[in-house]
Amino acid sequence: MAASKLLKSSSLMGLQGLIERVAGLLSTLILARILMPEDFGIVVMSFLIILFFQEVTDMGENSYLESREKIDNADINGAFTLNLMIKVPIYVTVCFLSPFIAKLFESPEIVSVIILLCLFDILNCFKNPALVLMTREYKYERIFYLGLTTKFTSILVTVSFAVLLKNHWALVIGHATTSVISVVGSYVIFKYLPRLDRSRIRKQLNFSIWILCQKLVGYFRNQLDTFLTGIIVGKAALGAYNNMKFISQLPSFSILYPMTEPLVHTFREFKHAKEALKIRVDTAVFITLACMTPIATVFYLYSYEIVFVILGKNWTEYQEIFAISSLILFIRCPQSIVMNLVYVYDDVKYLFYIDLISLIVAVICYLSIEDLTYVDIAIVSVFSHTIVLLVFIFHLYIKHLGSPTRFVIVSSIPLLFFFIVSPFIKDLIIVNNSFFHLVVNGLLLCMVYAIFMMLVMVLCKRTELGNYILTILVKNFKSVAAKLN
Repeated sequence: MAASKLLKSSSLMGLQGLIERVAGLLSTLILARILMPEDFGIVVMSFLIILFFQEVTDMGENSYLESREKIDNADINGAFTLNLMIKVPIYVTVCFLSPFIAKLFESPEIVSVIILLCLFDILNCFKNPALVLMTREYKYERIFYLGLTTKFTSILVTVSFAVLLKNHWALVIGHATTSVISVVGSYVIFKYLPRLDRSRIRKQLNFSIWILCQKLVGYFRNQLDTFLTGIIVGKAALGAYNNMKFISQLPSFSILYPMTEPLVHTFREFKHAKEALKIRVDTAVFITLACMTPIATVFYLYSYEIVFVILGKNWTEYQEIFAISSLILFIRCPQSIVMNLVYVYDDVKYLFYIDLISLIVAVICYLSIEDLTYVDIAIVSVFSHTIVLLVFIFHLYIKHLGSPTRFVIVSSIPLLFFFIVSPFIKDLIIVNNSFFHLVVNGLLLCMVYAIFMMLVMVLCKRTELGNYILTILVKNFKSVAAKLN
């Protein structure tokens, strides 16, 4: 597959993520001024419970279909069938158990929320599984428009009901809207009607067993800090902690992961050409880090201003959580690239090992700290996972691609800006208004960063990697210019 087509697909998905992120931030800004932290806390608690069952029933059907060199209707129908067989009985059971779950958490108000979330997660099981055929062929245009339609409609519905109801039900209705539009839309953009077929289920189960184990352990690893926050400081702080964590990770889930989604298909094509695959991995790591570094830097340096502008003064006491959580963006870049290798080479067991060891390290750290605060929880969560990820990233890279020297160099270049250059730029221009202080200094930082990266590209243009990156960029620039003309 031509590099230009890959870059176009990645750019399209990245653009979708960027638009959705901006729209999500605007809606959060509005909702935070209408709803109370307790409202977010109720929904967060309900989502944590539902998320657990989502994880333990996730058989990785999309990962399975995307990692295969060839797939047919039996594979697609098998993934659809397995999804229904596992999830529907579990969610029906959760509905019946919701009063007992609410009693366990001493939150009777979450019963009806859990039931509705379960019903719409059952609806999500009927989403068209054949969309994977579009992604395998880099046909992301319709997926792009469906994603934007779903996002903007959901925001409009959520904000409207927040104004009318002024309680947590607005968030639940918004989630329901997302489910309905995404399921119906999946059949509108791709005409395929799946049917029940059990002929390939055993084959997928052999692949998915490690995915299932990883999802289960990963849930506890990802949500352990949130659970601890709820136990230690209550619902209001739980809602605030979750919002800080969510907003700080928006670039990962809304930009980085969509941008890197098409890479697994390209990596699969070069599975047996190590040097060709290696330069593509290094290029992807450099480009993603180059894009994420200014975002992570602004998030960390101007956490107070961002929280104040987006959520308001009542939330600023939690800005330190936002700053700490934003640091995970740096490791997310190589993680999102290198971890694709586990699907290409069927090493999905490593995903389980990573989350298991991260969970163990985090638990040990939590137990060793007396009088835990939510800041301590955030620090342990970020740095324990970062260290474990670094170890496994290097292990997987060396195992499949060889010497990591160039990988280390391209990963270090954007980080030099964060550790060496950015401290001298912070608050270079003092503006009394928080919004304008953020805008002025943020733009200044981004301008200095752009100059820094241009100098890096000039110095590296004679290297193999630098020449490869410039060739791709120039080719796509000419392609865009030709279309505009």
